[in-house]
Amino acid sequence: MKIVLHNAVEQYNKDIFSRNILFHSEIVRISEKCLQQNIKLILLKGAAITEIFPEYSFVRDLEDIDVLVEKKVYKKFKNLLSELGYEEVLYDPHAMFNKQKNVQIDIETKLWYLNKKDNIKTINSAVCLTQYGSLTNCYILKPQDMLRYIYVHSYIHHAKFDPKWEQDIQLLKEKFGLQNMETKFKDKYKFFLDNNIVYKGYVLRFLFLPFSQKISYLIETLFPSVEFIFLRYGIKQQDYGSDIKYFFVTIYLYIKRWISLIFKSINFFNNILKFLFATKSLT
Repeated sequence: MKIVLHNAVEQYNKDIFSRNILFHSEIVRISEKCLQQNIKLILLKGAAITEIFPEYSFVRDLEDIDVLVEKKVYKKFKNLLSELGYEEVLYDPHAMFNKQKNVQIDIETKLWYLNKKDNIKTINSAVCLTQYGSLTNCYILKPQDMLRYIYVHSYIHHAKFDPKWEQDIQLLKEKFGLQNMETKFKDKYKFFLDNNIVYKGYVLRFLFLPFSQKISYLIETLFPSVEFIFLRYGIKQQDYGSDIKYFFVTIYLYIKRWISLIFKSINFFNNILKFLFATKSLT
């Protein structure tokens, strides 16, 4: 599928374009505050690509704004968003939402598939949008890093491929002359990608990581931050002012998470066995 930007106006969708103008105005507003507070704001996925290629805003359906900030400025960035009218999203610890504008910001503090050294290298090598003629003072990943991120996000993190991600990939490859990575992902993880297996995204993420990162991934999955676990289960920390009550609620939430992970694991292996037996009976 070839993406031809000069035909984008002909494919123009009024609702999508109007929504993307709103997203762009929020990116400008947030990036100006980030510049004042010395926060390096890196756009990801569709938000990044529509800023590089404004014509793409006519057809690219954005659901939210995905960003990457360094972990050391994460709380500072969330406070900045709070000042701009954003609130934490219960059940989604990495998101903040502006009710008035109906805009959600999804925040990453690292690219989960990279180790610490490579994350620092990737963040440091991010390119300012002004190099692409934009007036917005935020950053994007280098084209090759951006392409890899979209592949990993779709094939590994979500274990599926959305048509809009395919458009993003085609556009990046055409405009920057990047090599195709699709075969590498499809061949290596064909069994999981081709079959409808519950929770396969969790397993794919674990398999994709190098051995040195698998342990830290398991630890982060089993023992996320207290802030994360409260938001994941839709509970506001400030509702439990008492130290004793706060302690027991925290313990309860961790136990609830571990039990949930155990049941997900059982369900996953049960589905694998069902699939294998079903396949064997057909042969």
